[in-house]
Amino acid sequence: MGAAPRVAQLPRPQQSTSHNSSKLTDLRVTGWTDDKEMPRLIQFLERHSSRRSPSVSRGGVPQKMIKRHKVVGDVLTIHVRPEDVPAFGKINGFQFMSAHGGQKLNIMGTGIRSNPSNDSTAPDKEVSAETAKTTALFIDFLERRYDASMKLLTLSDMAADEKIKESGIFDNPSRQSKLFPVLMAILERQLKTTEARREAIHSVTLSNNGLYNLDIVKELAYTLGHIKNLDLSHNNITSTKDLEAWKNKFRGLELLVLTGNPLETSQPGWEQEIIKWYPRLRLLNGVQVRSDAQIARLDRPKETPVPSQTGAWQDADKIAENFLLEFFNGFDNDRKGLMHKYYDNATTFTMSVNAKARGGAGDQHDRTPWDSYLPLSRNLKFIQGKKSRFLRKHRGTAKIEKAWTQIPPTRHSGIGTDKFSMDCQSIQGLPDPTGQYHAVGGLIVTVHGEYEEHRTAKGANEIVRRAFDRTFMLGPGGSVGVRVVSDLLCLRAAGGVAAWTPKDPTEVPAALPVLPASADILTPEQEAMVVHVCQATNLKREVAIQCLEAGQWNLEAAAQLFTSQKDSLPPESFN
Repeated sequence: MGAAPRVAQLPRPQQSTSHNSSKLTDLRVTGWTDDKEMPRLIQFLERHSSRRSPSVSRGGVPQKMIKRHKVVGDVLTIHVRPEDVPAFGKINGFQFMSAHGGQKLNIMGTGIRSNPSNDSTAPDKEVSAETAKTTALFIDFLERRYDASMKLLTLSDMAADEKIKESGIFDNPSRQSKLFPVLMAILERQLKTTEARREAIHSVTLSNNGLYNLDIVKELAYTLGHIKNLDLSHNNITSTKDLEAWKNKFRGLELLVLTGNPLETSQPGWEQEIIKWYPRLRLLNGVQVRSDAQIARLDRPKETPVPSQTGAWQDADKIAENFLLEFFNGFDNDRKGLMHKYYDNATTFTMSVNAKARGGAGDQHDRTPWDSYLPLSRNLKFIQGKKSRFLRKHRGTAKIEKAWTQIPPTRHSGIGTDKFSMDCQSIQGLPDPTGQYHAVGGLIVTVHGEYEEHRTAKGANEIVRRAFDRTFMLGPGGSVGVRVVSDLLCLRAAGGVAAWTPKDPTEVPAALPVLPASADILTPEQEAMVVHVCQATNLKREVAIQCLEAGQWNLEAAAQLFTSQKDSLPPESFN
């Protein structure tokens, strides 16, 4: 990759006829002078463009108009949806009231008509000869460093380029720091769309640039984040921390070269960290780190858990069974009494509403508002503030009782029927409330089902259904010998019990199908686990691999799965 490529012209971008709103258009805004006023300028553009957005004229609420933006020199580049470009065209030439006085903005880009009053050829807006000269220098540099046949952009040893040296850019630290951002901005002007850049450039070399970190070249990840090959050899990178600006950035990167950097000797094991950052990386410093088969697995449809028609129930003393029968009756009829019988000042209760969950029942879910529940919901996907998360985790009987009073009256019917699915497993390491022991054993109990609610919020008077998952941790203690350590309630729209009801009751579960195993892509650790399972269960190798994959390569989970399904496996599954 280090060889000097032949001089070639950057290919002209093809005109795209696609109007897919998922593809953003780049617009350039000039005429402003103070980058400290950038937040105000962005708000100005947002406000005036949204007023002219078609969605407003139809009575809708416009989305955020500017999806991304960046500043290079005196040019603000904004990324907007193609359908929003006309709205920005309508404000081309608007005056922005800066602290330095009124400033007429010039917006340029595909789909924007030139405003005569903003014409850059006008005498008062004429681009300085120095700026034009610099722009021409960089365009020439990019063209000389681009190899069309290899789709390679060579940006190695830039300080040694004769024409760049003559310009004196590297004599001024301030100008030097702006070199790469300006290069990327000019590249985006030459190749205006992401598709054009993706087609033109597959590889970039940045070797021999004396880089101690990525501060001055980090814009590469935004302009050419699609590249497959990257050469950073013979720089001064000493630690993976110096590369963190590009952590998880080049998601399609297949080849990375870091030879000739102090990193190779200063940080043992750096390779493993780099490999984690780039999931499709095949070659690192010329060494294969992933096989074709491993890369191919990334493109497979996501594997779903093996369906289970029967729950795992480990409750020999019927502790969980008796608790559940009493709990739901008490929750429906006497929450306060239930609270003081099983809960104490160390118990925690949290509730989470997933209003978007639809499960496997398609459009059969009930569509019911969540008025009474949302103030209590601790759905961590939406509740981001530390204070809000803390306040919605209820600890102790007083706080839990207050939270329960906000939950409308309920009726759980059909406990013990196929309307409910229950699991109970033993668990170790629970805190001992008496302090006598460091830790004690207990049970973790999970219940899936639905209940009826008398909804009265906002003047309603109706019976509605809610689906729920409720997980209890039970430990020894309390007035009856059993206490609730934690109680987690998750709610979603009711949609039936298809998730745990077999389509055909006579159908034999096929939890562990016999399929060809891909032994060539197993890690040494996985191979050892396969041998262990084969010896412990007498399963054939192919079936053992399927069992471990279903258990997410967790030996304990695979063992539980085998125990619950072994009676339904065909004889040919065993040696």
